[in-house]
Amino acid sequence: MNADAPSTVGSVTFGIGWDGVAAGGRPDLDLDLSAYALDGAGRIVSDAHFVFFNNAMSPERAIVHVGLPSAQFQETIAVHTGQLPPAVQRVVVGVTAYNGEGNFGRFSGGHVAVSDANGGPLARYDLYLHMAGALAVAYGEVYRDGAVWRFRALGDRFDSLGAMAAAYGVNV
Repeated sequence: MNADAPSTVGSVTFGIGWDGVAAGGRPDLDLDLSAYALDGAGRIVSDAHFVFFNNAMSPERAIVHVGLPSAQFQETIAVHTGQLPPAVQRVVVGVTAYNGEGNFGRFSGGHVAVSDANGGPLARYDLYLHMAGALAVAYGEVYRDGAVWRFRALGDRFDSLGAMAAAYGVNV
């Protein structure tokens, strides 16, 4: 999970999905997406630029969280790079186990994927296979490269949503 996507990206959509109910028949177990609009130093531009289930949109509406299931995903985050303010140099998207309960291995078929504005795939990662013991991971980012935006996979692990948010300077 360290290669850059070979082409530039405009708007991108990150999606998370899994097969049915989490292992153990616990419908309350859930995976969530979060996004962090960061400056050149890797710090959150403002707490309002931390987008997740309790803050579904960045101030300029460039990052939008949709928590309703679709045909492909249980939830998505769309990043509209053309609407991001100049202070934002990268947007990191993370995946966490809701309330820190259950690790990614409990979600059969658990995966995160990113697609371009036309729905073309840029990357997919099977969380339940490759990060079964993880509770939170910064999956990937879109970042400025001069005048263009690119995607890069990350794979950085954290202990929780709070730990990931704090690492990027969010006041939690």
